[in-house]
Amino acid sequence: NTYLVGEDTCYIIDPGSDGKVIAKKVQENFKGVKAILLTHAHIDHILSVDYLADLFHCPIYLHSGDLEYVNGSYSSNYMIRDFLVEIKSPISDVLTLNDPNIRIYETPGHSKGSVCFHFLKEKLLFTGDTLFAFSIGRVDLPGGSQKEMWASLRFLKTLDDDLIVHPGHEESSSIGLEKKRNYYLSKV
Repeated sequence: NTYLVGEDTCYIIDPGSDGKVIAKKVQENFKGVKAILLTHAHIDHILSVDYLADLFHCPIYLHSGDLEYVNGSYSSNYMIRDFLVEIKSPISDVLTLNDPNIRIYETPGHSKGSVCFHFLKEKLLFTGDTLFAFSIGRVDLPGGSQKEMWASLRFLKTLDDDLIVHPGHEESSSIGLEKKRNYYLSKV
């Protein structure tokens, strides 16, 4: 899932699909792009990053823990060799994002640099592949950690029930609903 969040200008979150389709949606609904925010650097979340950053002249934010996915450190690993994207545009560490409406939570487990974006005013939480409706992201890929995932889930469980969860895949949910029905959240 790719998300566009904003009023006049927007943030693009996890542009892993067709960049031309995303660009058209941006141009139809917004005056510009503030930045591209990446919950992590797996290809299905970053495929259109360079295209969109070049088109909209906007910064890219990614946690430094996931830079190895885009700088080639994992290029010899057979599990993800075919899933690497070289991002030519400059990347800033997401923890330097300076927007008082956005809190960034480090939620490693699916990858070393997984983060969630909490848009305070809108009560939205973009969880990438950390938390899904009914499930969680895989921890068996390079950079994944079951121990870190459990810690991240324990943290997410402390958030307000009315927070709307927008995951990297499938349907949206809420923290309260996931506390009730998500097997993994019930175990932490």
